Amino acid sequence: MIDSTKLTDEGMEMISRMGLLFQPLNNLWQRVLKDPTKQENYFWTDEELLTIKHTAEAFLSGDRSGK
Repeated sequence: MIDSTKLTDEGMEMISRMGLLFQPLNNLWQRVLKDPTKQENYFWTDEELLTIKHTAEAFLSGDRSGK
């Protein structure tokens, strides 16, 4: 029998991680929309790159803390 609570918890964890990965993309998009003439708006900040890196590494290593 399938434990629906476990599936829900895993689904929520995946949604949380997806949010962490997509937040830097959203930030970049908002900067470009605010001022498309500024060349630096088309690049991620160092903090955003670290967020992407750490989230991806945690996911690939199987770390469930999401940090």
